[in-house]
Amino acid sequence: MSEGAAARAAGGPATAPAAAAAAAAAAAAAAAAAAAAAAEQQQQQQQQQQQQQQQQQQQQQQQQWSS
Repeated sequence: MSEGAAARAAGGPATAPAAAAAAAAAAAAAAAAAAAAAAEQQQQQQQQQQQQQQQQQQQQQQQQWSS
């Protein structure tokens, strides 16, 4: 007999704490997923900025050589 079944047999509300725990776990998982997505997006932006900086440096070098 599970804790929930035992509590129901005893007349106690076992589902409320379990539902609250499940909701908290789901919220934590959603927050972790959002944080991971934000970190990935930030990393992509940093890579794009680095690529743009490299391109600008290359253009400046080409201009210096041509002048």
